[in-house]
Amino acid sequence: MDRHFETTYKALVRPIPPTINLENVANSPACKTCEYCATIIPDRTQLVGRNIRINFERIDLYPDFPNLKASAKLGCGLCHMIRKTIRATWATRVMEESSRGPLSVKAERYDELFRCSWDGKVRLYGVSFSSGLEPGNDFDSATKEDKEKVVKLHLGLGLATKTPLPSLYAGYMDISKTVSFNVYDSQGKFWPMLVASIELLIRTLSTDMGLHWLNRKLPSPSALSPQNLNMVSKWIEECTSSHAECFLDHTNRWYPTRLIDVGSLDGEILPQLVETYHGEIRGDFAALSHMWGEMLHRPPLQAFHSNYEELKAGIPKSELPRNFLDAVSVTQKLGLQYIWIDSLCIIQDDPADWKKEATTMHEVYKWAKVTIVAYVLHSNITFLPDLFVEL
Repeated sequence: MDRHFETTYKALVRPIPPTINLENVANSPACKTCEYCATIIPDRTQLVGRNIRINFERIDLYPDFPNLKASAKLGCGLCHMIRKTIRATWATRVMEESSRGPLSVKAERYDELFRCSWDGKVRLYGVSFSSGLEPGNDFDSATKEDKEKVVKLHLGLGLATKTPLPSLYAGYMDISKTVSFNVYDSQGKFWPMLVASIELLIRTLSTDMGLHWLNRKLPSPSALSPQNLNMVSKWIEECTSSHAECFLDHTNRWYPTRLIDVGSLDGEILPQLVETYHGEIRGDFAALSHMWGEMLHRPPLQAFHSNYEELKAGIPKSELPRNFLDAVSVTQKLGLQYIWIDSLCIIQDDPADWKKEATTMHEVYKWAKVTIVAYVLHSNITFLPDLFVEL
């Protein structure tokens, strides 16, 4: 039996929890914050300048951070996110402070410092929230809500024990770093949902042109509602009519070698692989940017010489993985007839075709009317729509 699907008979009497998305997140149980993380709530009355500072301190041990791990296992999603982030970024930017620059094992002048012992204790401290306005915006004329809206969470970490060091290295007793998270601050609620490293979402989900980057709420929780589709259509119209850097000369329109014809909304005409060099393709196309995922158990649907003619004849929607099916639906509802999906539009077992098509991928994303980006996030305290449109 495939180990990926092994389970016990108890699973037969337990409902399968639904995937968290925009439509059901409000009904999902909140994560159980630990006693430390329960204090990380932005108090707008304590806003000084553009920051809200919170008294916070916690000691843990490098490299496993067992205290954070224990809290995460008890259900604290913020501890899970913090632990995962600092473990993943610990060595990518060596802890540094006072403009001393990163330490390097290649620099012999640090050899004596690197031989100094360290007890492995790490201090988490200095929690703060950055509030609503970018530098340069008119703070005085902004609304109170815009001034108080939090957009980032910052957490400092450094050595908990001040180890005596040789005088040459005394300044390194206080080396530290800061990790930051983008924050989704839902209007009218004091508790923000934390979304790590999703600047594009914050920049894209916007409606107000004055402080557009602060408004991140979709008009409707239903991803493909008429309100959301209308907003996306306005983004597309603004891009094509107002952005000089996005202008393309359509008298010399370019197409990739193959596209997926998405068929009809009523399902009467199935999606199918089409070849563009016959000159029958007209109009714009979308593109899908997606992670291929775990290739052993759940590879994406792919084009091979063995199934090429079948894909050209028609692809039953039951054979499309969820992200492909959603991308087809988005394409149809935006009024486009074609979409480019790499695993289907490049013959995967043909090295010559792959090499040829790979060299034109920049043209695909340049000429695509929209790029649909599929995200998969694994966290019990954050959510995103399965798909959003990147202009």
